[in-house]
Amino acid sequence: MAVALALRVDVLLLDEPFNGLDARSHALLEDALADPARVSTQCIVISSHASINAPGVRDLDLLTMDGYHGTRTEDGTSRTAI
Repeated sequence: MAVALALRVDVLLLDEPFNGLDARSHALLEDALADPARVSTQCIVISSHASINAPGVRDLDLLTMDGYHGTRTEDGTSRTAI
């Protein structure tokens, strides 16, 4: 995680980054992700099964269920597009 954060890539993909962290490490990671210098220059995509209560870390939440977001139509597709 430290290497990924240090690289300052344009897009940072994080899969379950808060899993298994103690409270202190969780807070440190939140602070690192919410750093104004990082937020203004990076797109950070976080995948998580748990709700992330981290103000300042995210601009948009996309919730999915059974692989879909929005309301499913009769043919099984989603009506909501991003």
